[in-house]
Amino acid sequence: MVQSAEKGTLPEVMHATEKGLEQRSLYGLTGRMVMIGPVAHGSLELYAHDKAIMEKLWDWSENETEFSCGSILAAESYAKPVMP
Repeated sequence: MVQSAEKGTLPEVMHATEKGLEQRSLYGLTGRMVMIGPVAHGSLELYAHDKAIMEKLWDWSENETEFSCGSILAAESYAKPVMP
């Protein structure tokens, strides 16, 4: 069982448009197996807040995709996301 594309994009739209969302938090599907259901504040594992793990995942993602957000962000006068 899956949701429509419209419902599947709700977490991204919510992140982009809602005011007052908690920083470094998970907002997404809250139904069965976190695959369906309403979009709401979810829970993150403790390791999701580990700075070393965040940086390792960021670097791995850039390496695997052969795409660096750093060059784009630098061109737009932005910096690499601040890790807690």
